Formats: sequence, structure tokens, C-alpha cells
Amino acid sequence: MQKSAYILSLFIFITLKSFTQQNFTKSKIINSLGDTLTGFIDYKEWIKSPEQISFKNKLSEVSVIYSTKELKGFIIDFNGEIYKNLTLNYEKLTRSSSKHKFESLSNYANRNKVMVKKTILVRQLSCGKVNLHQFVDSDLENYLIVESNGIIEPLIYHIIEVKNEIVSLKQYQVQLNTLLINSCNKLNIEKADYLPNDIKKLVDTYNQCFEKSITYTPIKAIKGKCEYGLTAGIGYASFKHIFPKTYGSVTLTGNKNTAPVGGIFLNYSFGRGQGKYAILNELQTYTIESNTFEANRSYHYMIQYVAIQTLFRYKIYVKKPSIYLLLGFSNGFSIKNNSTITYIDGSNENFQQNYFRKDEQSYILGFGVAINKLMIESRYVMGNGFSSSPNTVTQNRRIELILKLNFGKI
Repeated sequence: MQKSAYILSLFIFITLKSFTQQNFTKSKIINSLGDTLTGFIDYKEWIKSPEQISFKNKLSEVSVIYSTKELKGFIIDFNGEIYKNLTLNYEKLTRSSSKHKFESLSNYANRNKVMVKKTILVRQLSCGKVNLHQFVDSDLENYLIVESNGIIEPLIYHIIEVKNEIVSLKQYQVQLNTLLINSCNKLNIEKADYLPNDIKKLVDTYNQCFEKSITYTPIKAIKGKCEYGLTAGIGYASFKHIFPKTYGSVTLTGNKNTAPVGGIFLNYSFGRGQGKYAILNELQTYTIESNTFEANRSYHYMIQYVAIQTLFRYKIYVKKPSIYLLLGFSNGFSIKNNSTITYIDGSNENFQQNYFRKDEQSYILGFGVAINKLMIESRYVMGNGFSSSPNTVTQNRRIELILKLNFGKI
């Protein structure tokens, strides 16, 4: 089984390496001298803020790497995304309450601040009298940055634990009340969460008061998408049949068999996180087939199931091709059972049907690669077996290699 898992993992790795591709799209960069160059940037749909980009003047040319030392910023033409070079001085205090505990708010106020200075390319959300930027660090911690009159200031939002109580410290609301005090429009700052679109809406509304002298670029909201299509593949299964005898128990190891799997799926990929998270719903058929021998008889198991499967998908690498992890649960229902017993004299008989359960529950772990509309997945499935007897164990293990064709949006 371990050897088979290694072979499947190697297959996925080779497939990924074979299909790895870059995504150069028409863009503009502003170099350190202030010159604007038109060309193509390898657009990676950055989850965390980039520290460098790959750029070429023409698609036929070799790309050149530009770091923060050579760039003032860049613009992606097709969606209007703007990235600007900023030097930030911010406090590295994550918003995980399990990591930061204080005896009192006074201890929090008098804490030793761990400040980090970093030059990075940040995403510009609003541009005008007040500029708003988004910075995401290597831990995927989100920071919102305001810039006004040459002053760059991170908006502060901390979540801490004080004597076993969770406290949300929304200092950013105080900062915004001071910064946007002369707005000509009413701003509901107290209702704004520390989210890019919430803070952007406030800053945009404020900047509209001075729109004759400024311009700002809206960002395009990312919506959730549905995926639907067909699945086909092969399953490699094995199981142990442990049943009681008069004295002790007997363990039979079934020989390993391969059988086809296939079905349909309907997934929903959430817009938040640029599609990193998705719920997968599948209707799939699979077969358990194996032979064992004990004393003067052999057992041939052949059970076909149709399963309703629900899984959670998490992308750990979101550019094309993407890599993702899977975790879920399967509830299979027996639709066909041709299991038989063959005796030493050659005679056969069918198993008594009350020996078998009508359903099987399984846990699913896996990983996959998505290349445009094609998905390739390797899964490890652990089921609780087919026996209806509480004294008999028939747990099975399967490794599945599945291809999916997505007819929905990508």
C-alpha cells in the first residue's frame, strides 16, 4: 500500500512539473527612475504581497526580475490592479488570540513592541487625498495602510486574550475618525470591520469630497464560482476480514484489486481568498472486490456502492496550475452484491444478505492539481467495512487516482 501511495504521489508531481506554466499578461511598470515601461508581467494573483516580479517587454523575449530596489510600482491592465513600492514600519502582532495573552489591558498598553521595517510592493485599494493600501505578509496576516500628506501609517487592529476573555482592540476606528474628520459625507466608521472592502468604502467616500483634484481606481470584487462536471478514475483496494471463532478470532487478508470509480460533482469555490477555499459535493460509484481463503473455503467479495461525498478543498498554491489538499466524508450505499463462498469440493453458494450492511462510511484525505478545466486527484479512503456483525471487522483501505473535467467557471 505504501509503495502504491508513493507511485501515485510521484505521478502527481511529474504531472505538475510537466504542466507548470507562466501567466504573462499586459502590464506597465514604473522603474526606480520614474520611467513607465509597457510590457508583460508574470501575473501570479498574489495572495501575499510580492517582493519582486518577472517582466518582459515582448512575449518573445526572456523575462527580467525586478525587485523593490528597481521598482516604484506596476499596473495590471486587464483588471486595473495597482501595486506601489512602500517602506513600512509596523508591529508584528498576529491576530491569533492563542498566541498573545495579557494579564490586563495595562500590560498590553505597556508591552514591548516588536517593530518590523520592510520595503514591499503593496496593493493600492484607493487613491486620492488619502491613499489606502493592503499588505499581506508571509504568514498571510492582513495589514491595511493609509497614506496622507506623505505620512504612511498602518491601521491597527489586535485580538488578544485577557484573563481567558477575548478582546478585540479596534484602534483603526480611532485612527480613521482622526484622519477622515473633515469628510463632507457621513461615515459609519464604527460599523466598519477590518476588511479591505469595508475600509476602502470609507476612504472612497471621503475622497469623493475632493474628486475634482484626485482620481481613484476601484478594485474588482472577487465572486464565488460553481464547478460541475464528470469524474473518472481507478481505485486500488485492500482489506482485512477479522471474525470470531470458538477460541479467539481469525484474520483473513484480502488480495488487492483495482476497480473503476466515476461519477459527477458540483463544487462551490468561495470568492474570499481568491478561491483558496471550496466545498465539494460528489456522487460517485466504486467497487470493493477481493478474495480470501480460510480452512476449506474461499470467499469472493464483490460489492458495488454509490456514494454521496462532501469534502473541503484548500489551495496551498493558487496560480496555474494550482495545488490543493482535500479532507472529507463519504456515505456509500450498496447497490449490487455478488459475493460468494466456494468450497473445496468446487460448490458455490451466495453469502446470506443479512451478513452485509447496506451502507459504508469513509474518511477521505487527498491532494490534487488543477490545470485549467482538468483536475487530477490522489485520495486515500478509509472505510468502516461491509459487515453487519458487531463482532466482525471488515475495514477497507483504498487509494484512488481520479481525473475531473470541470464544465463550470475557472
